Amino acid sequence: MYKYLIKLLAASKNFYGMKYIFIIFLLVASFYCKKDNPVSSQTISLIQNKWTLVSEEYYYKDLPSYNVKYVGISADYYFFKTNDSLLMHQAGMPGVPNIPFTFSTPYKIISNNSILLPGQNGGNDTYFTIQKLTTDSLIFTNQITTTFTNNGNTIGTYYGIRTVILAK
Repeated sequence: MYKYLIKLLAASKNFYGMKYIFIIFLLVASFYCKKDNPVSSQTISLIQNKWTLVSEEYYYKDLPSYNVKYVGISADYYFFKTNDSLLMHQAGMPGVPNIPFTFSTPYKIISNNSILLPGQNGGNDTYFTIQKLTTDSLIFTNQITTTFTNNGNTIGTYYGIRTVILAK
């Protein structure tokens, strides 16, 4: 676009008048061009807390037998620390593989409605989409995938959504 404006200016007999119009255009365009969406200090201060896990739900539209809802107990929490590390602890639901567990990972608040957990050891990044954020409630979702294999052959891949409800 700027290339065409410069050609127009060069071809114009009233170059100096067009120069001022061009400068005004640049000023207006720079005013309307949005920069990165900064994260508000309120969002940061609300997220960076220790939250009790109320529930965690996995929903697969095409695989309903794998839909599950875990109801947290008082010992379960997500702690978004001020040093950009997230500590997750889940102690409930005895008999479920990998529970209890404690997990620590870096995180980054990338917008007022999105949190990034960078992939670890070659893993994929995880993006939490914030659905609700108040002084006493944090609800976020993220995409999930389940793949079934048999002897190394993929039998099926299913996509779903995970919803986490936290409270103070």
